[in-house]
Amino acid sequence: MIDYFHNTVGLPNSGKTTFLAALWHLVAAGEVDSNLKLDRLVGDNKYLNEVVEHWRRCQKVPRTSQLAENEMLIHFHQEKRDRKIALGFSDLSGEAFDSQVSKRKINNSYIEKLNKEGGILYFITADKVEDGLSSLDFSENSIETNDSEDETIAWSSEFLPRDVRHVELLQFLLRSPFLRKRRRLAILISAWDIIKTPIEPEKWLEREYPLFFQFIKTNQDSFEFRIFGISAQGGDISQVNDEKNNNIRDTLLRKIPSQRIQCITSNYNGHDLTIPICWLSEDE
Repeated sequence: MIDYFHNTVGLPNSGKTTFLAALWHLVAAGEVDSNLKLDRLVGDNKYLNEVVEHWRRCQKVPRTSQLAENEMLIHFHQEKRDRKIALGFSDLSGEAFDSQVSKRKINNSYIEKLNKEGGILYFITADKVEDGLSSLDFSENSIETNDSEDETIAWSSEFLPRDVRHVELLQFLLRSPFLRKRRRLAILISAWDIIKTPIEPEKWLEREYPLFFQFIKTNQDSFEFRIFGISAQGGDISQVNDEKNNNIRDTLLRKIPSQRIQCITSNYNGHDLTIPICWLSEDE
């Protein structure tokens, strides 16, 4: 019997797949102590092994496309409290969550999962992209050349700033068909390693996403939250042909893989990525 069923939520490129790869290696390899022990995986083990292998080699984890979407469910055992905990990854690409904001459509299975007894791992990346759309956000078929000076672009919800999109995703949970209850919300700021100036995760979120931060602060009857800085890879390896980046990669490869991971919050600074999951499972 599962005591807690937690869900992962996040827009595209928010770090969910890299987190999954690092988490799986952490609990499977046993290289560092973790508060949760692995029971089993429900999902595509072949796909998971592929992304974990990229992660181990300090290669950028391939972006998950919606066409190749793989739903994952990891079962954990918390020995200290004899609890069974499940963590679901239902939309690794984040495209379904993005569509939820733009098209106002929600999958029934998503509603069912969010109404279970458990909390949410909510992903926001510190590697911020510019708000609005670039040509890369459109398929080739959707781009047309038009030299007319009178051409206007119709407004679309796709132009919403990410700050607004994050608020929209949580606002869905405040009304039917979702159960109205107080949910635990572990906000994971991924790619924390790119932040060079010392700052607490909560202060960073308040500075970079003021609307979202204000929303969760003023809705504490619906959300009990804690904010974590997460570096699942341990360093910035995004520019594969950059000499400085290659030096970072070489340094990371010399480390024990699990020791590359960093999880930072108000009362913890270490390698255990299960800390946010354990916090979601606390009774108090």
